[in-house]
Amino acid sequence: MQNSTQLCLNISRVLATTNGRDKLCRLFQYFFRVLRVLSADSTSRIPEISVYLENTLALSRQTFRLFKWVNIASKQLTPSPSKPPLIDIMDAIADVGIFMWFLIDNLSWFAKANLIQKKKPQEFTRIAANGWFTNTVFNALSQILLLQKLYSKKVKIEAEIKRMNEQENVRELKYELTLIQSKQRAAIIDGLRSLLDIPVAWSLTRESPISPMITGYLGTISSIIGLYQLWPSTQSSLHMKSG
Repeated sequence: MQNSTQLCLNISRVLATTNGRDKLCRLFQYFFRVLRVLSADSTSRIPEISVYLENTLALSRQTFRLFKWVNIASKQLTPSPSKPPLIDIMDAIADVGIFMWFLIDNLSWFAKANLIQKKKPQEFTRIAANGWFTNTVFNALSQILLLQKLYSKKVKIEAEIKRMNEQENVRELKYELTLIQSKQRAAIIDGLRSLLDIPVAWSLTRESPISPMITGYLGTISSIIGLYQLWPSTQSSLHMKSG
C-alpha cells in the first residue's frame, strides 16, 4: 500500500511540471507513430486514429513550447557550476541550438495559425530542427567529455583510497567517489537520450524524413528516458515526506 501511494505521489510530482507533461505527451506521440506504421496494412481504423492522435499531440506540444525560449535565455543569466572550458563551450553551443529550436518553432506555430504567411509551417519546422539537431549533437559530445573527466577523477580517488590508512579521510574519499559515480550515471543517461534523439532531429531537417518506424522507436525510448530523468529520487522523496 505504501509503495503504491509513493508511486502515485511520484507520478503527480512529475506531471505537476510543464516538462513532465511535455515528456509524457511526447512519449504517446512517438508511440502512436510506431503504432501507425505497424498497423499500416490493417483494415481497421487504427492507422487513421494513430495519425490523428500523433498530429494532435504534436500540435499540443508545440503550443506548450510557445515562448519557452525565454527560459533558455534566462538560464544564461543564472550562475552555473564551473566546468572545464571545452565542456563549457559544448554546453553553450547546445544552449544556442535549443534556443533557436524553440524560437523558430514558435514561428512555425504562428504560420499554422495564419499569423505569418511568408513561409509555410514546414519550412520553419525544418529550419528550427537544425537548432534541435545542434543541441542533441553537442549535448552528447559534452556528456562524453564529462564522462572522460569523471573517469580520470574516479581512478585518481580509488588510487588514493588504496594508499591511505586514516579511516576519516578514507570515508571522505569514499563519499566523493559515490558522488562521482552518481554523476557518471546521470551523464550516461543524458548522453544516451541525446544520441537517440540525433536521428529524430536530423529527420525533421530533411524534406524527405527518414523511416517513421526508426524515429518512432527512438523517440519513444528517449521519451521514457526523459521521464526517468524527471522521476524523483529516493532521497528527494524521503526528504519531501519528512518535510
